[in-house]
Amino acid sequence: MSMSRSVRYGSSDSNLNNPSDDLDLLSDDDNQSNASSDIDTGAESPSSEKEAADPLLLAVEDLESRTVECLNDFKSHPGTATTGGGSKQNIHEELASLLRPVLEIAAHVGPSTARSICSTYGSYDLDSTIDEIYNRLNSDLILPVLLETAQSDTIPAKRAASLSFFSSLFRECQKGGSYLDKSTTTIPTLLGPYGPGGGGQHHQQHQLSMNIPPSMRPLLKLRANKRSLRQAELLRYWVQSSIPSLTPGTYTSFTSDASAASRGVLSASSSIKPSLRHIAERISNADDAGALRLFLPVMRMIGGVLHRLFLQGGKHHGGGGESSIHMESSDAALRSSCIKFVEIVVLCFSSKVQQG
Repeated sequence: MSMSRSVRYGSSDSNLNNPSDDLDLLSDDDNQSNASSDIDTGAESPSSEKEAADPLLLAVEDLESRTVECLNDFKSHPGTATTGGGSKQNIHEELASLLRPVLEIAAHVGPSTARSICSTYGSYDLDSTIDEIYNRLNSDLILPVLLETAQSDTIPAKRAASLSFFSSLFRECQKGGSYLDKSTTTIPTLLGPYGPGGGGQHHQQHQLSMNIPPSMRPLLKLRANKRSLRQAELLRYWVQSSIPSLTPGTYTSFTSDASAASRGVLSASSSIKPSLRHIAERISNADDAGALRLFLPVMRMIGGVLHRLFLQGGKHHGGGGESSIHMESSDAALRSSCIKFVEIVVLCFSSKVQQG
């Protein structure tokens, strides 16, 4: 051992005294680094090619780009109806048409794309593919952007369009083949985005649903839990989007403020019944934490409507003329919407079973 050490040290000392040997050592190191970089490049290229050829990744990126383009058009809209091209749409219809492709992607195109990929490429798992598309499109992109618009946009019409979007999305997601579908077929394995959806032939399907093997029950329970989580997420966004419009003084203009408040009350009236029903389901399933996550924003929404109701009832506008009449008319319309909301809440808490 001692001889090998002395030889090694001796060779190092001789290299210090010979500059040409230093150049040889440097060139060898450079060659090794170049070779290692070539090896690294060669090791990364297959994975990058695999990602480039991944049909799921390509499909998600295509849907994301289409969604972002539509959302950018909506965000950059001036908030006034376009008069060119012979268009007879009012501003609300025009904004709804801009968001219609986003609604289709969020409710129907996403699940359909997942089913198509899994049927074409057998290596993909249907559940994980649906989760990936839903998370990247709905949870990470569409819902947060429209919530931000509904809460802080300076144009009342765009706030109203965002509020209407959540209501439309909840309704569309309950249709056959979408994320919240649970009634268009009696075959449990085809509920929601996992099957083509659509009703009909229930009597023939009922016999098939009774023959589900026990091994499928954990999967069905997992899918039902995911559906409940997605429903809670959508309801939470829907409720939270209504709350800022209920705050008095959202806009300095009385007309804009009353218009935003009316839209907020209408959105709250639409969301209160499914929200309370979902809270009751969470409590019955002993999921107090899940119920509380939705219960708190629902209570804030109810408080906002009540505040608006008693605020409008206590207002007295002085003066007269056409402006005063218009303000009193807006107050009466908003107060009527608030009273209707209170009626819905009372009926939801009553012992009498309500339809719908």
